[in-house]
Order: sequence, then C-alpha cells, then structure tokens
Amino acid sequence: HARRGEVAALESRVNELVQIERSFARTDPLTSLCNRRAFIDALQKAEARGRRTGERLAAARLDVDGFRARNDAYSRNEGDQLLRAGSTSLSLTTRMGDLAARLENDEFSLLLYNCRPDNAMKIGQRLVDEVAELGRAYPDARVTASVGMACFAASGPDPDEMMRLAGSALRQARQNGGNAVIIETPDSSLREAVA
Repeated sequence: HARRGEVAALESRVNELVQIERSFARTDPLTSLCNRRAFIDALQKAEARGRRTGERLAAARLDVDGFRARNDAYSRNEGDQLLRAGSTSLSLTTRMGDLAARLENDEFSLLLYNCRPDNAMKIGQRLVDEVAELGRAYPDARVTASVGMACFAASGPDPDEMMRLAGSALRQARQNGGNAVIIETPDSSLREAVA
C-alpha cells in the first residue's frame, strides 16, 4: 500500500507539472498576458462562434511608440517595467471577457467580443491615453501608443485576414506619427484616426 501511495503522489505531481507547462506554453512570462499562440487560438474560436451566432468581433494590435528609444535611454529592466505596466493598463482598460495578449517585443493585441466599431474606437482611444499617461514618467523618450483595429461582423474576414487588416491599420497609425487609433471596418472608407 505504501508503494501505491508513492505512485499516486508521483502521478499527482506529474499532472501538476504538466498543467504548469501548459500554462507557460500559452502565457507571456514577462507580462502574464496570453501569448501569440493563445491569442490566435482564441481568435479562431471566436471567429467560428461568431459565424454561428452573428456576433461582431474586433481585433486590435497595439505598439508602444518610442519603446526602442526608451530602452536605449534608460535600461532593459526599465523597458520591461514599462511593458509590465502597459500590460496591466491593457488588462484594466478592456472589458470583462475580452482577451489581451503580448504578441512580441512591444506589440500587444486585443480580442474584443461582440464589439461595434464605435465601441472599438473608444477602447482604442482609452489605450492610447493610458500609454501616454505611463509615458509621462519618461520625459527623455516619447512613449505613446499606436493602435490598429479590424472590426467586422461574423461574415467578415478569417482570423488571419483580421490580423493582417489590424496590422495594416497599426502601420497607418504609426505612419501618421503615432499616438493614434486607426480602425478598419467593412466599409474601407470608414477608416478613422484619433490622436
């Protein structure tokens, strides 16, 4: 019986370690947000659900303007601190049930469920405002955010295309000088910029 108890304890510990490993495989270690893999999985599931239910989706990509200069002017540790603070702001700015993720370096993404373009724009502007507020602590490096969003009905583009459109809108926001939100909607003439 003692041997069975040891085996059961060992099995329990192995299961616990497997769960921890699964969590690490889907979580960004610096920010504790979802990572790219978890975000893409969630976006694919949301798109499939949206096709069944008619729910609107918005995908957002956020880039911290001036991050490289901030890292150069201060230190990598302070850059990491800014990324952690930004991820906290991202989590607090989104609605309950929405998903925030760190894709890579200083690029983040949001999945906004059942979100109309006007609501997506408001959320994007709050994110820009939050990052600008965080940036005030570092006057030697202009720290703001650019946000690109794609907002479509369930019959809209597939997840890869949504991310491509959000990325295109993000590039446009950066090209416009940053500190802005650009949103792509089914009517491409309805691209809005907010500074």
